[in-house]
Amino acid sequence: MASFSKREQQRSRYRQLGLIGQGQFGRVFCAVHRQTGQLVALKNLERERFPTHKFLRELRFLLTLQHENIVTCQALEHTATGRYLVMDYCEGGTLRSLLGEDHRLHPAQSLKLVADMLAGLEHAHSQGIVHCDIKPENILLSVERWGWTARISDFGIARLRQELAESPSGGGNTGSPAYMAPERFYGQYSPAADLYSVGILLFELLAGYRPFSGTPTELMSAHLNRPLVLPDSIPAVFHPLLSKALQKLAARRFQKAGEMWRSLVQAATDYGLGNLNWEGRFPQGSLRESRSMMISPALPTVSPVKPLNPLPWRSRSVVTLEQPTTALAIAPRRGMPLFQPFPEIVEIYRASGDHVTFQSHLTETQPSATVAASPLVSVQLPQPIRALQVRPQGCFAIAAQAVYLLDAPPGDVNQPWRSETIAEAGSECLVAIEAAGRWLAIAASPVEDGVGFLTLRPLPDRATLPDRATLVVKDSASLWTAPNPIPLPVPTDCRRQLLYLAALDGRHLVLVSQILRGEKYLETWLEVFNRRGDRLGCLTLPVRLGCIISAPDPYRLVACDADDPNALLIIDLKPFRVARLGVEIAPALLAAANWGYVLASAAGDLLLLDDLGQPVGRFQGPAAPVAIALFATTGILLATQTEAQSQLHLLNLKEMDTDLML
Repeated sequence: MASFSKREQQRSRYRQLGLIGQGQFGRVFCAVHRQTGQLVALKNLERERFPTHKFLRELRFLLTLQHENIVTCQALEHTATGRYLVMDYCEGGTLRSLLGEDHRLHPAQSLKLVADMLAGLEHAHSQGIVHCDIKPENILLSVERWGWTARISDFGIARLRQELAESPSGGGNTGSPAYMAPERFYGQYSPAADLYSVGILLFELLAGYRPFSGTPTELMSAHLNRPLVLPDSIPAVFHPLLSKALQKLAARRFQKAGEMWRSLVQAATDYGLGNLNWEGRFPQGSLRESRSMMISPALPTVSPVKPLNPLPWRSRSVVTLEQPTTALAIAPRRGMPLFQPFPEIVEIYRASGDHVTFQSHLTETQPSATVAASPLVSVQLPQPIRALQVRPQGCFAIAAQAVYLLDAPPGDVNQPWRSETIAEAGSECLVAIEAAGRWLAIAASPVEDGVGFLTLRPLPDRATLPDRATLVVKDSASLWTAPNPIPLPVPTDCRRQLLYLAALDGRHLVLVSQILRGEKYLETWLEVFNRRGDRLGCLTLPVRLGCIISAPDPYRLVACDADDPNALLIIDLKPFRVARLGVEIAPALLAAANWGYVLASAAGDLLLLDDLGQPVGRFQGPAAPVAIALFATTGILLATQTEAQSQLHLLNLKEMDTDLML
């Protein structure tokens, strides 16, 4: 059976990247078209749970509904392993996952999502289709520049209004009791029932919980009989809207999505959200010719619900420096394990302009007699250094147009350190070095409206590295002497700004670029290549990224949102998912550890997040951090630069009050 499935997968037009969801009728996979690279969702509906007539029914509805706020069907694929609906892919996950996070949406973002749902429902209702199962699990999210766009999915139990007229109570009460209108428990359907479900969602988005809870029997009784109680946490301006949407009798509710949308617009305006960009108010009786509201760039999208009080920073040691720091790298002393609670001595590489210094640094306040720091070693290089990466061969110093390798000579440690030029370029470039030091990737920016290039080459072991292992640029077009440079094209009349390059694992790397037309931002590209240079796919985001780092989890990036200073993006590439988290500080620096993430603000606030993105500690540290490096399991090294002085601060998290399980 396994070999048969593999053979069928080879015949498929899509390559599956991972499971993204599982429901009562089957599973949903993230997949990429083998020829075009387009990202899709493959919805597998199992025959035993979802018979053919229901499968064709949902397919009919999806082909009928073409709207930006409805997840549409692109194609149908049959294999021996099952039937698949090829659907639009929504990288933001479900509304349930967003509500389940320990963060609260800004009210403007909550209203925007509800407006999106109403726009999609208006289109469905105009086609005579009642969804019948509006709930967070069936609302998918597409990431946009300021927040999310909501799209309605799963029309598996939808009903036609013609069927409802012929059999008003013959459909049963299939659905989700927490979001069902009272009449739905008796098998009655109408557009007003969908709008009741939207009202429940609006209540939950604004209050943080549903108006009714309990077992299915208790929920039925509550929807039918229990009066609605609107808490003070929901602004009073939204009370009339919710009261009408959640009426027990369908005839007293909103009858059309457009009617509820206009009430939502008015409530938002009265609440003071006048700076929302309402792109064309819905015309009378129809929403099809206009979009939902958009979030203003001045408004945040998410905010944490558990703000932490900052605690004082307690440095293990502070070193005052003569020169400012431009880059840091830290490694355990040679021969010592990489992950340990807190070593007695570490090796610190620090860049200051075109100088790189190295020294073994004592981390214990009272080290043992056998432990001693090494003399300070300084190496001057031809260009200023902006990044340092420690690999088995030594420390790679990365400049704007070159890469150098620094290492101690074998034998006499008192001899000057060796510096070797590994690569040179005629334009600015990004560099990624695989974790085990087996290969190097360089992305060179285009020169004079040309095309940039990506070059990959193997790196020799330190013992076999020649004195001159230089990769030199042939000309100003950034063509490398290494074989088969990979061109980095852009759409017509656009230009590419390189942001980040990183090795994902031993075989793959990712290049992050920003696409611009003139001075206008279009989108962000995340291109994945293998080490042979084959472009495996391009993922796009309508979000401007700021600081970007790689996480210890394979195929994960962490980035600041350039348009929302208090938002952090967790980007998984396989399968493609994007989570937007609200944080208490505006990060200027990011670092990743095996337990989570460290964020540092320009003011000196240090915020610790666990691997799920939950805050576990906050400290008030020194102002103006310029570089950060993590080591062992609990060590943080922070470089600061003020007008008065430059310093290195060392911190042991074991000595701090955090909620980390270390």
